[in-house]
Amino acid sequence: MSEQYFDREASTTINHGADSPFVLLCEHANAYIPAAYNQLGLNTEAAQSHIAWDIGAAGLTRQLCEELQAVAVLQNYSRLLYDCNREPSSPTAIPTQGEDAPIPGNAAISPAERQLREQRVYYPFHAAVDHLLQQRDAAGLASVIVTVHSFTPSYRGTRRDVDIGVLSDPGDERLAQQLLQSLTGGDYRVAANEPYSATDGVTFSLKRHAVASGRLSVMLEIRNDLISDTSEHNRWSSTLGNALNQALSQL
Repeated sequence: MSEQYFDREASTTINHGADSPFVLLCEHANAYIPAAYNQLGLNTEAAQSHIAWDIGAAGLTRQLCEELQAVAVLQNYSRLLYDCNREPSSPTAIPTQGEDAPIPGNAAISPAERQLREQRVYYPFHAAVDHLLQQRDAAGLASVIVTVHSFTPSYRGTRRDVDIGVLSDPGDERLAQQLLQSLTGGDYRVAANEPYSATDGVTFSLKRHAVASGRLSVMLEIRNDLISDTSEHNRWSSTLGNALNQALSQL
């Protein structure tokens, strides 16, 4: 492929001047695949499904951004092109397999194609986050990293018995532990490190932008059928925003 096929910026920053301590990241905010990639060989349903992005996560992130008066950085390409929440060396950075079918357009790609996707998707996204954090550091603002994700109610035939997952990297579990306490007692099921955990390689952004520099951080996983429309975004942004503020105040 050619660089010209990447026809949008890798990320969008919302509420850039906000001085709230929270910095929201949504690495799987969009299902967009440039037309030249022919949906990576997938049919339209699959190319818009949960394997391509985190359904509802972008809307929730935007609403939570307003709730917390926080800044947010959202990814503008499908994670099927390049997953910005994976180590670049990980096989799943460019996945070749969906939930139940292969992804033809990612099979046996050339080193040049892999490098192109890194240069147009991965590096610009994380450079935007780095630049934002450097600006905030220079302004004397604390930055607490919160990554926002969603997950399917069932995966490969197994029902997931959780509504909210609170994930942390083993390098710093302070905010996650406190947030779990703040969320306890609601009319939802909350669990630590479910339905994924750091052992699945999903805390890359936390490591890169928070743990390595001593910033507080947490990863949120919300069941995607709970955040499918605006009214649900409002409900969950209120619940999560209150819990995040409470948790941070305890630290």
